[in-house]
Amino acid sequence: MIDYGTNGPVAALALPEALINKTPRSRDSELERRIRLRFAQSNLPALRRLDVASDDDQVILSGQVATFYERQLAISLSRHVAGVIYVIDNITVQ
Repeated sequence: MIDYGTNGPVAALALPEALINKTPRSRDSELERRIRLRFAQSNLPALRRLDVASDDDQVILSGQVATFYERQLAISLSRHVAGVIYVIDNITVQ
């Protein structure tokens, strides 16, 4: 499609419908869903009980785990999800 506005012809970008309807909150929800899925696929029930929140490329993990290993695994699994740049660790070890 070409827009013949006041500045002459300009080609309009044809964006896929999925990108047009993606609000920042829906992208955050998708990121949280993918992290929760990773936690669910682990064989550690403690990871499934963690709270996951996100804001753009930043993920906030909070809750309690029994061991330092579980804490580190939660952080590592989160970091390896596409779209995650920063992981804020608010996880406490009991």
